[in-house]
Amino acid sequence: MQTTNFLFLSMFIYFLGISNLAATPKEVAKISGKITNQTGEPVPYANVALILLDGGLVDGAVSDENGDFLIESTKTAKVKLVISSIGYVSFSSEPLNLFQGFSKTLAHWQFRMK
Repeated sequence: MQTTNFLFLSMFIYFLGISNLAATPKEVAKISGKITNQTGEPVPYANVALILLDGGLVDGAVSDENGDFLIESTKTAKVKLVISSIGYVSFSSEPLNLFQGFSKTLAHWQFRMK
């Protein structure tokens, strides 16, 4: 009986520790900003993506109705930010080094109409 209780208690403590480890939030990289057009009006629902320099997708988001976006990523990579929307010329940033704890707020990305 004592062996069974000890085994049960040991397994309970083990799984409790594993679940707490899994619930620990990772530090994330954050890139945020506001997308506007040439007249300063927000560009809603624009696609915003972090793309590896060799072309693979890392993470992405869509701007809200006010043109604001936020990308949070737990990945570490050298990426470029690509923004696109129907009726606008796509934008591609210079390379960024993405790492945990990285934070960049981009005041305004202005698009030109096609």
